[in-house]
Amino acid sequence: MLKAGAGHDHSGASEFQGGSDANSPVNVDAQTAQRLGIKTEAVKQQPLALGIKFIKLLKIENAWKYC
Repeated sequence: MLKAGAGHDHSGASEFQGGSDANSPVNVDAQTAQRLGIKTEAVKQQPLALGIKFIKLLKIENAWKYC
């Protein structure tokens, strides 16, 4: 059984317009997942390159404030 996560709408607009609450995961069976083309892979811990770049950028911007 696959659980599709809720709350990943980063656009600011909800895809769910029926008035239903989308704050809980939805169970998706294997047959439906295959039909929809949902692919899963094991989770592995790894650094987030974007987060690291953002932190470096903040450090550079803050350094300029004190020059």
